[in-house]
Amino acid sequence: MDDYCEYLRIPSHTNRQTQKGITMSKIKWIITLTICTALAFSLFIFFNKANFIEASENKETGLFFARNYISHMMENETMSFNIFGLQKANAGVPLSGETVTSLAFDNNHIQISDYKVETGIRHKGYTLVNIIVDVRVSSDKPEKADQLLISFNGRDREAFQIGKITLQNHHNVRSGDLSPAGQYTAGYPKPSLDVRLKNNLAKDISLEKITDLNGVMAYTFDKGTAIQAKQSKHIVVPSFHMTGEYDFYTVTPVLRYTAAGKRNQYSMPGVLYGALDSDEEKIERMLKRQ
Repeated sequence: MDDYCEYLRIPSHTNRQTQKGITMSKIKWIITLTICTALAFSLFIFFNKANFIEASENKETGLFFARNYISHMMENETMSFNIFGLQKANAGVPLSGETVTSLAFDNNHIQISDYKVETGIRHKGYTLVNIIVDVRVSSDKPEKADQLLISFNGRDREAFQIGKITLQNHHNVRSGDLSPAGQYTAGYPKPSLDVRLKNNLAKDISLEKITDLNGVMAYTFDKGTAIQAKQSKHIVVPSFHMTGEYDFYTVTPVLRYTAAGKRNQYSMPGVLYGALDSDEEKIERMLKRQ
């Protein structure tokens, strides 16, 4: 009995009524903990099973998408962008404008107002897929999505991982301090930049950094880099420091600068990386990740 009392941390002289009360309390606590643990484990199994089933169903369609990266400041009510993917050439339900009956993202604030399904060449047993979506954003916050929900022939929607999308409404995104000068290159094979910008101010503009909404790509200027007052400057960024790697990019480069002692930012016209490559190059790039 002394050993038993010591285990429960009850002095040996404590009466049986007290011992019984403490013992029952402990038993109830153990039962409650066991039930909560079992419930949590059941929920874990349920959601992981659901995710597993979703992935296997997507594989059955023979369809998967590239790691598409869209980081865009929306200066207009709507914008369009590409979502590239591949489908096995012998798929039971070929992707087309007829078989795809509805599309949505996993964020209700990013609304698809229209879409178009295009297919390209067949290469190594796969057909190139390009879904062009017109979207609008119903909030003024940065809105994110990483799944495309597709309904085939009116059936239940299936979820597909498509990469990363970040969109933000932004009125007057381009300050009057800067503007493109001359021809503006919008398409590149890889993340880089070759543009000419004009300083519209009567004071110099000090250039600090070019990035995007998520900081996935970044380039820091050398100290002292500036655009002289009322002058233009040719800016060449041979490569960006990249956080993560994607197959195709649609990006609004955001230039951070200082003018008259105040920090500001200028949202440059959008650029595309990899989207202008040949169909065969696109397919090869996506297959490397499989």
